[in-house]
Parts: sequence; C-alpha cells; structure tokens
Amino acid sequence: MENMKSKVLEKIKGNLSPEEIKKAMIFWQPEKLSAGQMIQLGNFSSKMPFNGTVAFIDLEPTANWGHACKYFLIDENIEKIQKIDAQFPPFADNNTNFLLLSRYGVIPSDEKNFNPF
Repeated sequence: MENMKSKVLEKIKGNLSPEEIKKAMIFWQPEKLSAGQMIQLGNFSSKMPFNGTVAFIDLEPTANWGHACKYFLIDENIEKIQKIDAQFPPFADNNTNFLLLSRYGVIPSDEKNFNPF
C-alpha cells in the first residue's frame, strides 16, 4: 500500500504546478472503482472512464465551501489521469475513505488528520 501511495502521489504532483503543490492538500481514495461505475463525491458525479481510483486536490484548504479544487481519476496502472475542475470537496457526504497524501507539499505523519492548520 505504501508503494502505491507513493506512486499515486508522484503522478498527482506531476500534474500540478509547484505553486499548487505548496498550497494544496492532496487526498486519495484507495478503493478501486470499475470502468463505467458512477461516482458521487459531494456535488460532483461522473462515470469512471477506466478501472482506477479517485484523488481530491484542495487548492484552498483554509477557505470555506465553494472554492477551487480538482478531482483526478487515476487508472489502476497509474498511467492515465482524467482531471476535473470543481468547486466543492467530497467530504459533504462524510466520505472518510480518503487518505491525506500531502499537506502543503509535505507528507503528513497522520493521513487521517485533515486539519489544514
């Protein structure tokens, strides 16, 4: 699992600017989803384009609701990413299956501590 988290984080970081990485909190949901499966995260819904997982990138972690963020749909081989710009986090539905992979460019000691401060 640790190796998979590292690979996913590197793939995500490779699709963000250095400035975005420094100001963002990066979350990943390791649950594997099937191609064509409907996904509902907060007010965002879509079909998975391939077998894979979902990442959430909060670009303004200290802001209130309705701010810039992204969802990355990542294929199971960690080769392809479908990027989706959004305005709301997935946590509105108390979805706690996400792990925190990076807080302001640093790997956190507690991947379940979502505190932005």
